[in-house]
Order: sequence, then C-alpha cells, then structure tokens
Amino acid sequence: MTQVSNAGNQNWGTPPEFLKAVERLFGMKLDFDLAATRQNTIMKNRFFTEKDDALNRSWKGIGRNLWLNPPFAFTGEPQKPGGKCFAEKCWEEAEHLNPDQRIFLLSRGSISTEWFGKWVNGSAKVYAIFPRLKFVGAEAGYNAELVLAVFHPGRKPSGFWHWTWNDADSGPKKA
Repeated sequence: MTQVSNAGNQNWGTPPEFLKAVERLFGMKLDFDLAATRQNTIMKNRFFTEKDDALNRSWKGIGRNLWLNPPFAFTGEPQKPGGKCFAEKCWEEAEHLNPDQRIFLLSRGSISTEWFGKWVNGSAKVYAIFPRLKFVGAEAGYNAELVLAVFHPGRKPSGFWHWTWNDADSGPKKA
C-alpha cells in the first residue's frame, strides 16, 4: 500500500471526519485554523495563512478552540534560523489561554525528539491516533504515527492516551 511521504507537499488538509470526531470527543466546535491555505482551511474566513505568519503574532482572543495542522517540517524545527517552531509557539501561547480555551496540535508522533520533550511532553495532553489518517488530497494514509496534543491554559500536566479516532464516542483509553 502506498503511503503519503513526510517530504514534499506540506499542505495536506485535515480529514473532515477526523475533525468531527475531535469535536465530538471534546464536546466543542473548533473555531480558528492557525495554519492553512484557502484551499485546505477548516474554518472559512477564520484562519491564518503562511502570509499571516502565525508564528510571529499573538493568538490571544482569536478563538476558544484553536486548530493547528502545521506543515510537519516546521512542527519541531523553525522555518527560519533563530525562529520558533509550531510546537514552541503552542507552548508559549498556552501560558496565556483563558480557562475555556485550548490549542489542538496535530503532529507527527515524534515523542523521542528534543522538540517534543521540550515543548509538548509535560505541557499538553497527548493522544496517539489510530488508525493512520488519510489527509485530504492524499492517495493513501500518512506514513508515520501522528498525535494530537491538546494544550490547556497554563500548560497543565500531560498524559498519554490511545484514541481510536473513528470511535470518538467511546473516549480515550489510558495507555
């Protein structure tokens, strides 16, 4: 079976059925897309494009449930030397969230990397995603493990959960 490579195209759209499962599981609606194009946004008229530069602007006050499916090449590595990566930006913005806000970061399940240990582990609740997602426009499922990291106000302690996304009503299972 052909798998979607993690090289090349960085603009894969999030599968709508996965987004609906996330909303069901957390009992909310996603209301701002932090890294999108006009073609792949999940929120018409409520999103940042590459030109808007989400990494160098405040996310305060733009929505309650912020969705981030960034270009995976820049989840843990900065786009520019000396710049921030998306995981670091989530960590930074979580400190300033209101009690009813959350940031949902979809990323590779790179749990042994420096960026994951520094910016995600201990700062977000992490859900392992199974089965593999097939992104919008892709011919097959993504070729690596993915996680959903949920950042809460003040960077509350994390946990690892196994979540079968196509059965969100059953809820996560403690690993």
